[in-house]
Amino acid sequence: MSAYEPMNAALQTGRADSHMVQLISGAGGHNLVSATESDAHVEWERTKVAGAAFVTAVGGGSGAASALQWRFADTTGATVTSSTGAGTGSVACGADADAEAPSVPGQAWGSADGSSAITLTWPASTDNLATNLTYRVYRDGATTPSITLQSASTTTVTATDTGLAPHLSHTYEVTASDGTNASERSVASEPITTDPAEEVYADQFTSLVGWHRQNLSLDTTSGSPAPPSAHAQVSDGRAYGYRNLDQELATACVSARVNVASNATSVILLRSRTAGDDGIARLALSSGRILTARNDVTGTATSTGEFLPFGWHVVELCTTVGTSGRILVLLDGAPIADLTTTLGTTPVGRIQIFDRTPGRTFDARLDDLVVDTGPN
Repeated sequence: MSAYEPMNAALQTGRADSHMVQLISGAGGHNLVSATESDAHVEWERTKVAGAAFVTAVGGGSGAASALQWRFADTTGATVTSSTGAGTGSVACGADADAEAPSVPGQAWGSADGSSAITLTWPASTDNLATNLTYRVYRDGATTPSITLQSASTTTVTATDTGLAPHLSHTYEVTASDGTNASERSVASEPITTDPAEEVYADQFTSLVGWHRQNLSLDTTSGSPAPPSAHAQVSDGRAYGYRNLDQELATACVSARVNVASNATSVILLRSRTAGDDGIARLALSSGRILTARNDVTGTATSTGEFLPFGWHVVELCTTVGTSGRILVLLDGAPIADLTTTLGTTPVGRIQIFDRTPGRTFDARLDDLVVDTGPN
Protein backbone atom coordinates (compact mmCIF):
# COMPACT_ATOMS: atom_id res chain seq x y z
CA MET A 1 0.00 0.00 0.00
CA SER A 2 1.38 3.44 -0.87
CA ALA A 3 0.30 6.99 -1.64
CA TYR A 4 2.33 9.40 -3.73
CA GLU A 5 2.56 13.16 -3.28
CA PRO A 6 0.20 15.17 -5.49
CA MET A 7 1.83 15.84 -8.89
CA ASN A 8 0.99 17.89 -11.97
CA ALA A 9 1.07 16.74 -15.59
CA ALA A 10 4.87 17.13 -15.59
CA LEU A 11 5.11 14.93 -12.46
CA GLN A 12 6.17 17.92 -10.36
CA THR A 13 5.21 18.17 -6.69
CA GLY A 14 4.58 21.21 -4.54
CA ARG A 15 3.10 23.29 -7.39
CA ALA A 16 -0.25 25.09 -7.49
CA ASP A 17 -1.48 22.62 -10.12
CA SER A 18 -0.10 19.51 -8.37
CA HIS A 19 -3.32 17.54 -7.79
CA MET A 20 -2.79 14.13 -9.40
CA VAL A 21 -2.32 11.46 -6.70
CA GLN A 22 -1.27 7.88 -7.34
CA LEU A 23 -2.54 5.27 -4.89
CA ILE A 24 -1.25 1.71 -4.94
CA SER A 25 -3.34 -0.84 -3.07
CA GLY A 26 -1.69 -4.17 -3.98
CA ALA A 27 -2.90 -5.71 -0.72
CA GLY A 28 -5.13 -8.52 -1.89
CA GLY A 29 -3.29 -10.95 0.38
CA HIS A 30 -2.15 -13.52 -2.23
CA ASN A 31 1.57 -12.87 -1.71
CA LEU A 32 2.39 -10.15 0.81
CA VAL A 33 5.96 -9.00 0.17
CA SER A 34 8.13 -5.98 0.92
CA ALA A 35 8.45 -3.13 -1.57
CA THR A 36 11.26 -3.76 -4.07
CA GLU A 37 11.75 -0.14 -5.15
CA SER A 38 11.64 3.23 -3.42
CA ASP A 39 10.63 6.63 -4.78
CA ALA A 40 11.20 10.04 -3.22
CA HIS A 41 7.63 10.99 -4.24
CA VAL A 42 6.08 8.33 -2.00
CA GLU A 43 4.37 10.14 0.89
CA TRP A 44 3.08 7.11 2.80
CA GLU A 45 3.80 3.38 2.55
CA ARG A 46 3.05 0.12 4.38
CA THR A 47 3.78 -3.42 3.19
CA LYS A 48 2.69 -6.93 4.17
CA VAL A 49 -0.85 -5.96 5.26
CA ALA A 50 -3.93 -7.40 3.55
CA GLY A 51 -6.70 -4.88 2.90
CA ALA A 52 -8.03 -2.35 0.41
CA ALA A 53 -8.02 1.34 -0.52
CA PHE A 54 -11.28 3.30 -0.08
CA VAL A 55 -11.69 6.49 -2.15
CA THR A 56 -14.51 9.02 -1.57
CA ALA A 57 -15.48 11.86 -3.92
CA VAL A 58 -16.45 14.64 -1.47
CA GLY A 59 -19.61 16.26 -2.77
CA GLY A 60 -19.85 13.76 -5.60
CA GLY A 61 -23.49 13.08 -4.89
CA SER A 62 -24.35 16.57 -6.10
CA GLY A 63 -22.43 16.01 -9.33
CA ALA A 64 -19.65 18.47 -8.44
CA ALA A 65 -16.99 16.86 -6.26
CA SER A 66 -14.74 19.33 -4.45
CA ALA A 67 -12.11 16.87 -3.23
CA LEU A 68 -11.05 13.23 -3.08
CA GLN A 69 -10.43 11.50 0.23
CA TRP A 70 -8.77 8.09 0.62
CA ARG A 71 -8.16 5.62 3.39
CA PHE A 72 -6.23 2.35 3.45
CA ALA A 73 -7.96 -0.24 5.65
CA ASP A 74 -7.08 -3.76 6.72
CA THR A 75 -9.39 -6.78 6.60
CA THR A 76 -11.06 -5.71 9.87
CA GLY A 77 -11.87 -2.26 8.47
CA ALA A 78 -9.34 -0.49 10.70
CA THR A 79 -7.20 2.25 9.16
CA VAL A 80 -3.69 1.00 8.35
CA THR A 81 -0.86 2.99 9.93
CA SER A 82 2.89 3.10 9.37
CA SER A 83 5.85 4.82 11.00
CA THR A 84 4.87 8.04 9.16
CA GLY A 85 1.23 8.06 10.36
CA ALA A 86 -2.19 6.93 9.28
CA GLY A 87 -2.83 5.80 5.69
CA THR A 88 -5.29 8.58 4.95
CA GLY A 89 -5.24 11.70 2.81
CA SER A 90 -7.14 14.05 0.56
CA VAL A 91 -6.59 16.35 -2.38
CA ALA A 92 -8.73 19.23 -3.58
CA CYS A 93 -10.23 19.32 -7.07
CA GLY A 94 -9.42 22.30 -9.28
CA ALA A 95 -6.17 23.98 -10.18
CA ASP A 96 -6.49 26.90 -7.76
CA ALA A 97 -7.84 25.17 -4.67
CA ASP A 98 -4.70 25.68 -2.56
CA ALA A 99 -1.78 27.79 -3.70
CA GLU A 100 -0.31 28.53 -0.26
CA ALA A 101 2.50 26.43 1.20
CA PRO A 102 2.85 25.74 4.93
CA SER A 103 5.12 28.01 6.92
CA VAL A 104 8.78 27.03 7.13
CA PRO A 105 9.39 24.72 10.13
CA GLY A 106 11.50 26.10 12.94
CA GLN A 107 15.15 25.22 13.40
CA ALA A 108 15.57 21.67 14.71
CA TRP A 109 17.51 20.76 17.81
CA GLY A 110 18.28 17.37 19.32
CA SER A 111 20.62 14.96 21.05
CA ALA A 112 22.16 11.53 20.59
CA ASP A 113 19.98 8.53 21.32
CA GLY A 114 22.84 6.08 21.80
CA SER A 115 25.60 5.41 19.30
CA SER A 116 23.41 4.94 16.21
CA ALA A 117 20.47 7.35 16.53
CA ILE A 118 19.65 11.04 17.01
CA THR A 119 16.30 12.34 18.30
CA LEU A 120 15.20 15.68 16.83
CA THR A 121 12.55 18.25 17.77
CA TRP A 122 11.44 21.32 15.80
CA PRO A 123 8.69 23.97 16.01
CA ALA A 124 5.67 22.89 13.96
CA SER A 125 4.54 24.60 10.75
CA THR A 126 1.12 26.13 10.13
CA ASP A 127 -1.03 26.02 7.00
CA ASN A 128 -4.04 27.96 5.74
CA LEU A 129 -6.06 24.77 5.10
CA ALA A 130 -4.38 21.55 6.20
CA THR A 131 -4.21 20.43 9.82
CA ASN A 132 -2.17 17.27 9.24
CA LEU A 133 1.18 18.09 7.61
CA THR A 134 3.89 15.87 6.13
CA TYR A 135 7.39 16.68 7.38
CA ARG A 136 10.57 15.61 5.61
CA VAL A 137 13.89 15.68 7.43
CA TYR A 138 17.11 16.02 5.42
CA ARG A 139 20.41 14.93 6.96
CA ASP A 140 23.58 16.87 6.08
CA GLY A 141 21.96 18.73 3.15
CA ALA A 142 20.96 15.56 1.28
CA THR A 143 18.42 15.65 -1.56
CA THR A 144 16.55 12.57 -0.26
CA PRO A 145 14.91 12.77 3.18
CA SER A 146 16.12 10.45 5.92
CA ILE A 147 12.81 10.78 7.79
CA THR A 148 9.24 11.32 6.54
CA LEU A 149 6.37 11.61 9.00
CA GLN A 150 2.92 13.14 9.41
CA SER A 151 1.90 15.30 12.35
CA ALA A 152 -1.03 17.48 13.36
CA SER A 153 0.87 19.08 16.24
CA THR A 154 0.62 22.86 16.53
CA THR A 155 3.57 23.12 18.93
CA THR A 156 6.57 20.87 18.26
CA VAL A 157 7.29 17.73 16.26
CA THR A 158 9.73 14.97 17.27
CA ALA A 159 11.37 12.25 15.19
CA THR A 160 14.36 9.90 15.47
CA ASP A 161 17.01 9.34 12.80
CA THR A 162 18.36 5.79 13.09
CA GLY A 163 21.06 3.62 11.53
CA LEU A 164 23.85 6.14 12.10
CA ALA A 165 27.53 5.51 12.74
CA PRO A 166 28.92 6.10 16.25
CA HIS A 167 30.62 9.34 17.26
CA LEU A 168 29.79 11.30 14.08
CA SER A 169 28.15 14.74 13.78
CA HIS A 170 25.12 15.56 11.58
CA THR A 171 23.00 18.60 10.77
CA TYR A 172 19.31 18.56 9.83
CA GLU A 173 16.88 20.63 7.74
CA VAL A 174 13.09 20.16 7.68
CA THR A 175 10.32 20.92 5.16
CA ALA A 176 6.53 20.77 5.58
CA SER A 177 3.95 19.80 2.95
CA ASP A 178 0.16 20.14 3.00
CA GLY A 179 -0.20 17.54 0.26
CA THR A 180 -0.23 20.20 -2.46
CA ASN A 181 2.51 22.67 -1.64
CA ALA A 182 5.80 22.29 0.20
CA SER A 183 7.66 24.85 2.29
CA GLU A 184 11.28 25.87 1.93
CA ARG A 185 13.82 24.07 4.09
CA SER A 186 14.29 25.23 7.65
CA VAL A 187 17.52 26.70 8.95
CA ALA A 188 19.99 23.85 9.48
CA SER A 189 20.34 22.57 13.03
CA GLU A 190 23.54 22.89 14.97
CA PRO A 191 25.74 19.77 14.61
CA ILE A 192 24.55 16.84 16.74
CA THR A 193 26.95 13.99 17.54
CA THR A 194 26.07 10.34 18.15
CA ASP A 195 27.53 8.60 21.18
CA PRO A 196 30.67 6.44 20.85
CA ALA A 197 30.04 2.74 20.29
CA GLU A 198 29.81 0.68 23.46
CA GLU A 199 31.92 -2.45 23.53
CA VAL A 200 29.88 -5.37 24.84
CA TYR A 201 32.23 -8.32 24.37
CA ALA A 202 35.73 -8.97 23.02
CA ASP A 203 37.70 -12.19 22.56
CA GLN A 204 41.28 -12.71 21.36
CA PHE A 205 40.82 -16.49 21.67
CA THR A 206 43.46 -17.27 24.24
CA SER A 207 40.97 -19.98 25.20
CA LEU A 208 37.55 -21.23 24.10
CA VAL A 209 35.95 -21.04 27.54
CA GLY A 210 32.32 -19.96 27.28
CA TRP A 211 31.90 -21.08 23.67
CA HIS A 212 29.49 -23.90 22.80
CA ARG A 213 31.29 -25.53 19.90
CA GLN A 214 31.84 -28.43 17.55
CA ASN A 215 35.03 -29.01 15.54
CA LEU A 216 36.36 -25.67 16.77
CA SER A 217 39.85 -25.61 18.33
CA LEU A 218 42.67 -23.23 19.24
CA ASP A 219 45.49 -22.74 16.75
CA THR A 220 48.52 -21.66 18.74
CA THR A 221 50.64 -21.07 15.63
CA SER A 222 48.51 -18.58 13.70
CA GLY A 223 46.46 -15.49 14.49
CA SER A 224 45.95 -11.82 13.79
CA PRO A 225 47.48 -9.64 15.04
CA ALA A 226 49.11 -12.56 16.92
CA PRO A 227 48.37 -16.21 17.73
CA PRO A 228 46.37 -18.01 18.96
CA SER A 229 43.13 -18.02 16.96
CA ALA A 230 39.92 -20.05 16.68
CA HIS A 231 40.33 -22.74 14.02
CA ALA A 232 37.48 -24.54 12.24
CA GLN A 233 38.34 -27.32 9.81
CA VAL A 234 35.83 -29.87 8.57
CA SER A 235 35.08 -32.07 5.54
CA ASP A 236 31.42 -32.81 4.80
CA GLY A 237 30.42 -31.82 8.33
CA ARG A 238 29.99 -28.74 10.47
CA ALA A 239 32.26 -26.61 12.60
CA TYR A 240 31.10 -23.67 14.68
CA GLY A 241 30.98 -21.90 18.01
CA TYR A 242 28.35 -19.74 19.69
CA ARG A 243 27.90 -17.88 22.95
CA ASN A 244 25.26 -15.72 24.61
CA LEU A 245 25.87 -12.05 25.27
CA ASP A 246 25.52 -10.57 28.76
CA GLN A 247 22.91 -8.16 27.39
CA GLU A 248 20.48 -8.24 24.48
CA LEU A 249 21.04 -5.58 21.83
CA ALA A 250 18.71 -3.90 19.33
CA THR A 251 21.86 -3.05 17.36
CA ALA A 252 24.80 -5.44 17.47
CA CYS A 253 27.97 -5.15 15.39
CA VAL A 254 30.22 -8.22 15.31
CA SER A 255 33.68 -7.73 13.81
CA ALA A 256 36.55 -10.21 13.54
CA ARG A 257 39.71 -10.93 11.64
CA VAL A 258 39.21 -13.99 9.43
CA ASN A 259 41.50 -16.11 7.29
CA VAL A 260 39.69 -18.60 5.05
CA ALA A 261 42.34 -20.93 3.65
CA SER A 262 39.82 -22.93 1.61
CA ASN A 263 36.09 -23.54 1.26
CA ALA A 264 34.79 -26.10 -1.19
CA THR A 265 31.27 -25.16 -0.02
CA SER A 266 29.72 -21.95 1.17
CA VAL A 267 30.44 -21.16 4.81
CA ILE A 268 28.96 -18.80 7.40
CA LEU A 269 31.56 -16.49 8.91
CA LEU A 270 29.46 -14.47 11.40
CA ARG A 271 25.85 -14.79 12.50
CA SER A 272 23.57 -12.91 14.89
CA ARG A 273 20.84 -14.81 16.76
CA THR A 274 18.29 -14.21 19.46
CA ALA A 275 19.00 -15.49 22.96
CA GLY A 276 16.51 -18.25 22.12
CA ASP A 277 18.68 -19.29 19.13
CA ASP A 278 16.48 -17.96 16.32
CA GLY A 279 18.55 -16.68 13.39
CA ILE A 280 18.48 -12.93 12.62
CA ALA A 281 21.23 -12.24 10.08
CA ARG A 282 24.41 -13.80 8.74
CA LEU A 283 27.53 -13.01 6.74
CA ALA A 284 28.55 -15.94 4.55
CA LEU A 285 31.21 -16.73 1.97
CA SER A 286 30.26 -18.54 -1.25
CA SER A 287 32.38 -21.33 -2.68
CA GLY A 288 33.62 -18.69 -5.13
CA ARG A 289 34.71 -16.49 -2.16
CA ILE A 290 32.01 -13.83 -2.66
CA LEU A 291 30.63 -12.33 0.57
CA THR A 292 26.85 -12.57 0.99
CA ALA A 293 24.49 -11.05 3.57
CA ARG A 294 21.34 -12.96 4.50
CA ASN A 295 18.22 -11.91 6.39
CA ASP A 296 17.45 -15.07 8.38
CA VAL A 297 13.98 -13.75 9.33
CA THR A 298 12.74 -13.53 5.73
CA GLY A 299 15.25 -15.93 4.16
CA THR A 300 16.46 -13.29 1.69
CA ALA A 301 20.13 -13.43 0.65
CA THR A 302 21.97 -10.52 -1.00
CA SER A 303 25.37 -10.83 -2.64
CA THR A 304 27.76 -7.98 -1.89
CA GLY A 305 29.70 -8.76 -5.07
CA GLU A 306 32.91 -8.48 -3.04
CA PHE A 307 35.63 -11.13 -3.27
CA LEU A 308 37.32 -12.08 0.01
CA PRO A 309 41.07 -12.24 -0.66
CA PHE A 310 43.21 -14.93 0.89
CA GLY A 311 45.00 -14.10 4.13
CA TRP A 312 43.76 -12.17 7.16
CA HIS A 313 40.99 -9.61 6.65
CA VAL A 314 38.52 -7.81 8.92
CA VAL A 315 34.84 -8.55 8.33
CA GLU A 316 31.96 -6.98 10.23
CA LEU A 317 28.24 -7.73 10.43
CA CYS A 318 25.97 -5.07 11.98
CA THR A 319 22.37 -6.02 12.72
CA THR A 320 19.59 -3.64 13.78
CA VAL A 321 16.30 -5.38 14.54
CA GLY A 322 12.87 -3.86 13.84
CA THR A 323 10.35 -3.48 11.04
CA SER A 324 12.74 -0.92 9.56
CA GLY A 325 15.80 -2.95 10.46
CA ARG A 326 19.22 -2.85 8.92
CA ILE A 327 22.02 -5.19 7.86
CA LEU A 328 25.38 -3.48 7.36
CA VAL A 329 28.45 -5.39 6.14
CA LEU A 330 32.00 -4.03 6.12
CA LEU A 331 35.20 -5.48 4.70
CA ASP A 332 38.47 -4.08 6.03
CA GLY A 333 36.55 -1.06 7.38
CA ALA A 334 34.72 -0.19 4.13
CA PRO A 335 30.94 -0.73 3.79
CA ILE A 336 30.10 -3.27 1.08
CA ALA A 337 26.36 -3.78 1.79
CA ASP A 338 23.77 -1.62 3.56
CA LEU A 339 20.29 -3.14 3.54
CA THR A 340 17.07 -1.79 5.05
CA THR A 341 14.95 -4.81 5.86
CA THR A 342 12.49 -6.30 8.34
CA LEU A 343 14.37 -8.26 11.00
CA GLY A 344 11.68 -8.89 13.59
CA THR A 345 11.62 -7.22 17.00
CA THR A 346 13.58 -9.68 19.17
CA PRO A 347 17.04 -8.27 19.98
CA VAL A 348 20.38 -9.95 19.36
CA GLY A 349 21.31 -12.14 22.33
CA ARG A 350 23.69 -14.70 20.82
CA ILE A 351 26.56 -14.60 18.34
CA GLN A 352 27.84 -17.44 16.18
CA ILE A 353 31.12 -17.96 14.35
CA PHE A 354 31.43 -20.34 11.40
CA ASP A 355 28.83 -22.85 10.24
CA ARG A 356 26.63 -25.36 12.06
CA THR A 357 24.92 -26.53 8.84
CA PRO A 358 25.82 -30.17 8.00
CA GLY A 359 27.72 -30.98 4.82
CA ARG A 360 30.23 -28.11 4.89
CA THR A 361 33.85 -28.40 3.79
CA PHE A 362 36.16 -25.54 4.78
CA ASP A 363 39.33 -24.55 6.63
CA ALA A 364 39.22 -21.15 8.34
CA ARG A 365 40.59 -19.21 11.31
CA LEU A 366 39.11 -16.29 13.26
CA ASP A 367 40.69 -13.87 15.76
CA ASP A 368 40.23 -10.55 17.56
CA LEU A 369 36.41 -10.68 17.77
CA VAL A 370 34.57 -7.60 19.06
CA VAL A 371 30.86 -7.05 19.71
CA ASP A 372 29.72 -3.47 20.13
CA THR A 373 26.78 -1.17 19.43
CA GLY A 374 28.08 0.46 16.27
CA PRO A 375 30.32 -0.23 13.27
CA ASN A 376 34.08 0.15 13.76
